[in-house]
Amino acid sequence: MRIRTKTYAQALWDLIKDNSLHEVTEVISRLEFFFDVYTEDKSINVILNHPKIALDNKKKVAGMFFTDLKNKKDIASLMGLLISGKSMKYLPDIIMSLKKLRDSNFSIARVKVRTATGLNAKQTEDMSNSLKKILGKEIIEFSETMDESVLGGAIFEVDGKMMNCSLKRKLNILAENFSKVK
Repeated sequence: MRIRTKTYAQALWDLIKDNSLHEVTEVISRLEFFFDVYTEDKSINVILNHPKIALDNKKKVAGMFFTDLKNKKDIASLMGLLISGKSMKYLPDIIMSLKKLRDSNFSIARVKVRTATGLNAKQTEDMSNSLKKILGKEIIEFSETMDESVLGGAIFEVDGKMMNCSLKRKLNILAENFSKVK
């Protein structure tokens, strides 16, 4: 039985939506860490999946990852539901949906940018300010990759949409236009 990851993400969001952006991001980080430990640490995996260990004890183990957070009991209970339903494999999808809810509610745009040489602080700030206006977002979070095939300029990706502002693309368009003239 496939769980509804968006339903779980919405339930988590309802628990944490009144928290600050920093606190919401901390919950997401802890969920990611919890999943990493669950998948990589055999002893935690055995404890959380052992049929003879009571669900309350499994919730306590899960709760250890969230001890200093607001809503720690509710988050641990939700993890208990995933554990009891043998649905932990869906936690990455739940986290992804939760990130989308965070980004939407806190007006965050995630931008992937590829350049040949990387961006300096001034370029990053200028792009961030321009993209805030264009996208209507308050926060721009860059994920930058250096790619030598980008001859100049940059290639942006936002919400799966790509904007190629590279010199290579402009030269290709120019070459295509010249070939039509012949």
